[in-house]
Amino acid sequence: MGLNSRQIEQFLCVVESGGLTKASGVLNISQPALTKSLRHLEQELKVKLLERHSRGMRPTIYGECLYDHAKRVDAELDRARSEIEALRGARKGSVAVGVIPLIAKSYLPSAIVRLMKVRPEVTVSVTELNNSDLVPAFRRGQFDFIVGILANGPLEDGMQQNILFYDELVITVRRNHPLVRSQNLNVRELGKYPWIYPRLGSAHRQRIDEYFRLEGSTPPAATVEGGSETFIQSILADSDLVAVLPKGLIHDEGSDDGIMEISLNSPVFRRPIGIMHRGASNLSPLSRILITEIQNSCRNVNGGFESS
Repeated sequence: MGLNSRQIEQFLCVVESGGLTKASGVLNISQPALTKSLRHLEQELKVKLLERHSRGMRPTIYGECLYDHAKRVDAELDRARSEIEALRGARKGSVAVGVIPLIAKSYLPSAIVRLMKVRPEVTVSVTELNNSDLVPAFRRGQFDFIVGILANGPLEDGMQQNILFYDELVITVRRNHPLVRSQNLNVRELGKYPWIYPRLGSAHRQRIDEYFRLEGSTPPAATVEGGSETFIQSILADSDLVAVLPKGLIHDEGSDDGIMEISLNSPVFRRPIGIMHRGASNLSPLSRILITEIQNSCRNVNGGFESS
């Protein structure tokens, strides 16, 4: 006997609601009926899916496995509905895209505006994440495609990526920071000041560590660790902290953000920015239109488009 879609939907609601009481209200069924349905699902799978804790219910290791797979199926069904609408010639539909902050700020807005002019009833769902969170969310099926930092190594089966441009990371400080006036800027000078780092293990953090190693120096200890790039920009403006940020996020001279880059160029800080998807045949018509508009937004950036 196959899994019951209604029971799966109820299971997902319990996990996301954190308990039976709230889930039964959302689903508009009685709590005993919901409990009975979940028990049947557990009997079908021959495992315990949920366990009680002090604040309600949470999934077991088996429940987490079912939840992840069910969410992927749910996302695929949503995409199927959207693509069927598009193939029928309807001007409605939706596309879900995940992007890093640089893309969200500088390239995606104009692409969406152009899309809305030709498909005014389309819904675009945008999620802005750091790259270390973006790729796992894409693998879980949360997005139709993502725009972020591309992988250097081999891709997973079925995955494709298209380079948009090469971005540069730059060492960044407040405008009146002592390092701005330094006559002999080097890694030893950089090490004299407190640093704010991306979280350990992120690709951004690895590039910073590699930069110091190539310069024959040990990376300074982190005074502040983690936080969004917006947070880093804000804290830099009011402190002697040093950070590495995407050049595209640093405002032009004369802006009121209070930060600036200092010149210490390194090939380590050059990184490919592009689109990752599950293959052109798996992209919905709306996704393909939005990708084209994102490419158009990036035409003036140094670097070309190439698939890998």
